[in-house]
Amino acid sequence: MNYFQQRLYLLVVFFFLTAWCRGAYAQEGLFLKGKFKNCSRQEEYKLKVSNETPDGLYTRFSINWGDGSAVENVTSTSFSHTYTAKGLFVLTFYGEYADGRKDTHIDTVFNDGVQPSLGIAVTGEGGMCVGSEISFLINNLQNNSVLTKYILYYGDDQEKYFTGEDHKGSDEIAFTHRYDKPHCELGHGDKVRIKITATNACGDYQEAIGGIYAVVKPIQLKLKLPEKECVGNPIDFSNFISEELNNCMETEFAWEVFDESGRPIDIDDPFEIHTFEDKGNY
Repeated sequence: MNYFQQRLYLLVVFFFLTAWCRGAYAQEGLFLKGKFKNCSRQEEYKLKVSNETPDGLYTRFSINWGDGSAVENVTSTSFSHTYTAKGLFVLTFYGEYADGRKDTHIDTVFNDGVQPSLGIAVTGEGGMCVGSEISFLINNLQNNSVLTKYILYYGDDQEKYFTGEDHKGSDEIAFTHRYDKPHCELGHGDKVRIKITATNACGDYQEAIGGIYAVVKPIQLKLKLPEKECVGNPIDFSNFISEELNNCMETEFAWEVFDESGRPIDIDDPFEIHTFEDKGNY
């Protein structure tokens, strides 16, 4: 590269950086101040804003309120607009240079609802066998915005995402979930805790419910009994259970003993060690 080419290259870089810096500075200087979220229960919202842009950067300003109304030229430092419908609106504020170029500043206007609230309950029993479904009811949603986002944490590394559009027109929504492992294998020694969070521009809310358990269905046990035993000798029946249950919970056993004619005999409760006083087959 010769001397002339070097000088030309540096000149081009200088003008490029000058233009870029001017644009970056102007973009940062274009600024509106206002309360861009309406967290009251009123559908109609009057947004008041002020132009906080430093003097001397732009020759004129205009604004698009994002609700379908006409773009307005802005001639004062304070101005307002009334939103008559609920929703999320993209407000665009323009600053124009003398040569016609424009910079933009964008704000999002939230005009829909209050801080969310909700409730959660289990429909039916709070437990089930592994592999079967359990039902949850999310309720008290009537005041929540359709723009509210929800995350339901099932407690087994699975989550359910939904929005206010999914329960639009109703104050509740139901879900079912299946647990494929016993609750103690999910890292919950004392049953499962379900959590749900709701979030919108006005805040967030969280609710939880515990006591959910998932257990393995009891299997049929096999007993290894001695073929013969002497009358009067105690027999420890707890030693003859051939299979262990990893069931997260204490499994209850029900025992019944009959003589060879089919007549039940009295046994102790709990039945673990028993002494037969009469001869016979049982």
